[in-house]
Amino acid sequence: MRQRLIVCNTASADIILYHLDMDAGSICQVGRQPIPGVWGPSSAIPMAMCGDRVYLAWRGEAPAVLCFRIDPECERLDHAGTFPVPEGFCHLSVTSDGGFLLGASGSRGFSIALSADGVPEGIADIVHVGEMSHCLCEKGGVAYAASCRDDIVRQFGFDWRTGILSETGMVRFPEGSGPRHIAIAPDGAHAHVLTQEGGFVGTIAATTSSLAGTVRLVPEAVGPMGGDIVISPDGNSLFATERTTGRLFSMQIDGETAVPVISGQVSAPEYPRALYLSAEGDTLIALGFRANAGRVYAVGRVEGLTARMDFTCGTRPSWVLGQEMWAGD
Repeated sequence: MRQRLIVCNTASADIILYHLDMDAGSICQVGRQPIPGVWGPSSAIPMAMCGDRVYLAWRGEAPAVLCFRIDPECERLDHAGTFPVPEGFCHLSVTSDGGFLLGASGSRGFSIALSADGVPEGIADIVHVGEMSHCLCEKGGVAYAASCRDDIVRQFGFDWRTGILSETGMVRFPEGSGPRHIAIAPDGAHAHVLTQEGGFVGTIAATTSSLAGTVRLVPEAVGPMGGDIVISPDGNSLFATERTTGRLFSMQIDGETAVPVISGQVSAPEYPRALYLSAEGDTLIALGFRANAGRVYAVGRVEGLTARMDFTCGTRPSWVLGQEMWAGD
């Protein structure tokens, strides 16, 4: 399978496009461009994708969400618009209907309406999340937002017509654990939350807005620093990074309790911050924020994760997206 990868680099403020061919065991850079219209330093930059649209949240001076269209012939991102936002988003996602962007920043969560062409055109709603709001994502009309400093995850109903978020529940996590990123099960019944400083993944039951269970990745004594978490398309597997130990964990989700169990772990590039899992669930990419590099893994049903190849990124790679390439691409 051939895939197009898109990596955003924080310190070099640029975007790199790659072609990945798992059958041939090759990855090559096919395009590189600066992030347009930005200046100064930025914190780690999140991205999101819907179809041929790519969204990037600039977190430096003059924070904004930039919209691009993928040009497969020239292997570049054509800038389609810039939408100023009140503060820099540390997380960005597209709603499951493709009509809105959800951003997390400071103590708030933002819903941003997209035009028919997929360009951000207005803020639909702003909700309170809690200090260090670190993630806001939605599936099936249910959204979750994590507050890393207040140790809570809020649950919302999401209106696909208006973009309004209505709080329906709140789950408290252990003090100091720092809920960070969230992976929602394909059926929406559960949400799996990677903690930044707790060293564990917590599973939330959607119907009761309660913590159904946890699985520990690393001991608290190591000074954990969770990175990213993704769920497989069939909802049976989870993958998460831990930055302090430089590990990538694979987990199997229990069919009855929905609580994951660790099935394996492998090394990752230094300070693994971001993950991308292919739509087929058979290829996983991990970015090493301090290594300035990425690693490609094959995902097997029995053998787990197998490192296939490394590749060079720009300076401080912070986000990675991907899409399957068709024969004509």
